[in-house]
Amino acid sequence: MPVLANIYYTHHRGGVPSRPPVILIHGAGSNYLCWPAEIRRLRDVSVYAIDLPGHGNSTGTAHHRVTFYQSAIIDFIAQLGINRAVLVGHSLGAAIGLQLAHDHPQHVAGLVCIAGAASFQIDSSFIDLFRVPQTQKTALELMKTYFAPQCGNQQWFPNLLKSLTTVRNSLWYADLRASEQFDLRSQLSRINTPALVLSGTHDPLVSSSSASYLAHQLPNAELIRFYKHGHMLMLEDPKGVAKDILGFYQKIADND
Repeated sequence: MPVLANIYYTHHRGGVPSRPPVILIHGAGSNYLCWPAEIRRLRDVSVYAIDLPGHGNSTGTAHHRVTFYQSAIIDFIAQLGINRAVLVGHSLGAAIGLQLAHDHPQHVAGLVCIAGAASFQIDSSFIDLFRVPQTQKTALELMKTYFAPQCGNQQWFPNLLKSLTTVRNSLWYADLRASEQFDLRSQLSRINTPALVLSGTHDPLVSSSSASYLAHQLPNAELIRFYKHGHMLMLEDPKGVAKDILGFYQKIADND
């Protein structure tokens, strides 16, 4: 089982070694399996799909701060023996990527934010549902509605529903707290890293307006909207998302 810096990962070997690899960073309560094969196996690209600390097959504990997850990614990059990578993050994973691009831009060749935002509008009463076992069922029912497919491919949803019940309350709570406390709105203008923002117009967790704000405030970003799609955009339209990531990556690699 491949592990570096206490992070479990899978590796698709492709591309030119001198070009930066892609690192896929999943969202709250998830693991590397949230990325469909079309994205984990981008053509002619070296792709690492990781489990964050305390998630999936990785050891350690989940964190209440995005900056702590950021440190884990920096350690992982160092252990790979590389200097820079293109980060592709979903939701909380996008927040981790943004934080890294702000604090350590020398390590980020490019950034793709899927269902990402400069800050997340999460009701604290929803987060508190994960604090005690008695309200877990209510919390998970709400989570199902947030993750439900809005358009496109829906075959993945039954497996996701099963996986939701296997995630510890403490992990959900930590990840949602990390999301709640994340706020880079006042610092986006300092992030000059090339960025691509992918947004589902019917995302119930991260509004289309939040994604637009993120893309327009970043100095070097492009916004692509997926009409009628939801929060799990990369599962609803894996081929479309993979195509956009690959096109963005090729621009970065050619100019790197």
